[in-house]
Amino acid sequence: MRSGIIFDERDHSYILSGDDFQQSDDGTTKKSNVSSAAGLNSFREQCGKIINNDITQKLIVAVIIFNSILLGFEAFDFVGRNPNVQHAFDVLDFLCLTFFTVEIGMQFIYRRWEMCNDPWLIFDFAIVMVSWMSHSLEGGKAFRIIRALRIVMRMHDLKELVEALIICIPSIFAVGMLLMLILYIYGVMFTLLFENLYEDGYLDEDYFSRLDYTLFTLIQMMTMDNWSSITKQVMVVYPWAWFPFILYILVTTFIILNLAVGVISSAVASVSHDEIETHLKQVSSEFEDRNDMTIRSLERKVDDLTFMIEKLLRERDESRRELPLPEHNLLASSSEIKRDDHTF
Repeated sequence: MRSGIIFDERDHSYILSGDDFQQSDDGTTKKSNVSSAAGLNSFREQCGKIINNDITQKLIVAVIIFNSILLGFEAFDFVGRNPNVQHAFDVLDFLCLTFFTVEIGMQFIYRRWEMCNDPWLIFDFAIVMVSWMSHSLEGGKAFRIIRALRIVMRMHDLKELVEALIICIPSIFAVGMLLMLILYIYGVMFTLLFENLYEDGYLDEDYFSRLDYTLFTLIQMMTMDNWSSITKQVMVVYPWAWFPFILYILVTTFIILNLAVGVISSAVASVSHDEIETHLKQVSSEFEDRNDMTIRSLERKVDDLTFMIEKLLRERDESRRELPLPEHNLLASSSEIKRDDHTF
């Protein structure tokens, strides 16, 4: 006997093949393994309905927010100094983590291995696993706060922003490479020009004696931190030093960083535009499907009416052939007979 239970990946359900029924010795028909498959399918569907319900999703968001606040309070002294309070916080944290684990388990039961096709569910699974591992690691409490990132996939705006950042990674990488090139050029140039100023006592700190020191100083100046003080100290020896420093500030702060911001903004706008287009296509497709269904329904009705009309016409013709001559025809025939008799 061949098994007839097949898993349909399109709607996450089991279907029965034509050979799923077998004949018993007394001629009665019974289903093979249907009860267990139907029970498993029903359980999976119930898990999907529960975990994807709007109320459940709102509850998950609430638990994530509560757990994040809980972990934030653990950073205060009144929790660590009181063993009872610390134990209560640990129990609540364990319950929250258990809740997240049950959620991921129900998602896996419902979606099975198709869960691997959803990067956000994989992200959730990874965070939960890291949270469990952090319990057995020294200093692992510091990593439990990453669970707050799970709220990203539950909030549409945050999810859209993260997707935009992922899309624009190649462009940001290109901007970063350009920035690193500018930093390296200025780092080598400033190191060769100003490497002896600290030894000569013109600088209050060692900013330019080595390339790594110079690169750190340039990153500090790029954030507009104390750049004017460093420039003025260098200008005591080199009065023209204001020009390369100001040029560096203009290039890095006002051009490169703004370019990165522009790339991210463009990506966010592109994601929003794509989402709007997708929604419009979906609405248009639904409208076209409805129109097609309406047209097909009207065509079927027209065909039915045409068939009925043709049937009525055939019945009328048949009835005319079967009925006797009408009364006026009989009168005409009798008058003709009378005329013939009068002639004779």
